[in-house]
Amino acid sequence: MNQKGFTFIEMLVALAVGTVILLGVVGSIFLIMRGVPDIRREVSAQSDIEMAAHWLTRDVTMGQETNLVNNNLPVSQMTVTWNDYTKAAELEESVSHSVSYTWSSETGELERNYDGSITIVGSYLTNVGFSINDSSVTVVLTSSINGESSSTITRSYEILMRVELSL
Repeated sequence: MNQKGFTFIEMLVALAVGTVILLGVVGSIFLIMRGVPDIRREVSAQSDIEMAAHWLTRDVTMGQETNLVNNNLPVSQMTVTWNDYTKAAELEESVSHSVSYTWSSETGELERNYDGSITIVGSYLTNVGFSINDSSVTVVLTSSINGESSSTITRSYEILMRVELSL
């Protein structure tokens, strides 16, 4: 009896081991495919906040005056004004600038109006709050893509305004 091949038991064991490996691979692929949209939403929410924070930080640090009331509750609209003295060195008058930020709860957009030029600096913001304490402006931004609570991100920024220069 010199037969070559596998026994029925060996074939069943090999089939069982192969099935376990195959289920593990398919399960891993399923988890990866299911997680990618969540990761994309979270990255989009984070980048939305970073874009808004970039413009806010840039403008508020230049600002010398604001419409915010000291130690009041956060509001969804803010105006910042400042004087540009770079022309003063050339013995010309300074140039005044104004920027206002308005958040719409209906669209989720944060609108930036800089000297009459309007741009959208945030598109998926679910909450925006501006407040001031002395010369420190606090900005709280919350972003959530498609209303998914799993990809909601909130960031708070404290930005110092510059003081009035005396010439």
